[in-house]
Amino acid sequence: MDTYARWGFSHTRGWIFGYKLHITSSNGSLIVPFSADFTPANVFDNQLYVPMASNLPPGVRYMQQAILDMTTTSCTSTAAMSSE
Repeated sequence: MDTYARWGFSHTRGWIFGYKLHITSSNGSLIVPFSADFTPANVFDNQLYVPMASNLPPGVRYMQQAILDMTTTSCTSTAAMSSE
């Protein structure tokens, strides 16, 4: 029996048991993953955003303020490649 898996709630899938994949990626025509982490399903997305965003490689611009404004309801961790 898996002792680390937990119950969590998804607004699109309802109650789920197991794990979640938290990922930051580019959002252009080519999707490139920058960082990822697996957690039990009961960990909120916004709890992982700041640690994952702080590990983004140089040259990557991320939408920190827009995401942090959304953390009171739900959070989608996305990053955009810098055009500079």
